[in-house]
Amino acid sequence: MSLILEPSSIRLSSVAEMAQLELALVTVQATGGVQDLASEIVSLAGGRLMSLGEAGFTAQVTNRPEAIDAMIAELDGVAPIEVVRSGSLSVPKI
Repeated sequence: MSLILEPSSIRLSSVAEMAQLELALVTVQATGGVQDLASEIVSLAGGRLMSLGEAGFTAQVTNRPEAIDAMIAELDGVAPIEVVRSGSLSVPKI
């Protein structure tokens, strides 16, 4: 089976017409008060806790790329972190 798209059916959207989000998985190595502060930073960025351990936590954050950049910058000054990002995911705005 082959898929053929007619040129008239293809529409390119500008960035302004797109809804962009990014997924980040963040592991923070921290305990006690530092862990609480790091957790608050992640929560303010829209993050959700995935796992919690004695030495830190892992969270999932889905937000605009610039919001994830800001969260990483804040966390970087608080505790050691590891981050995996999906890259920008976009769909046309309705």
